[in-house]
Amino acid sequence: MVLNLSLVYYSDDLALAAFGIMMRIVMMTIMPIMGIVQGSMPIIGTNYGALELGRVRETLKLSIKVATIFSFISFLIIMFSSS
Repeated sequence: MVLNLSLVYYSDDLALAAFGIMMRIVMMTIMPIMGIVQGSMPIIGTNYGALELGRVRETLKLSIKVATIFSFISFLIIMFSSS
């Protein structure tokens, strides 16, 4: 809210609209990654409690790989679609 008010005060409505579009794009890339992280937490916690540390490492490695690939693809899409 403070940022929006600052944009309106120091700039015009166009800057506020551009910021809104940018934040939507950022949220569309961050939310699936947060879903991957939150989805892997119960699996990791259950296996850690059962002392299945191999499964914990496997799940952690898989979630890191998937999140990294998704963020790299999102980065490429955003960078190449902006021009």
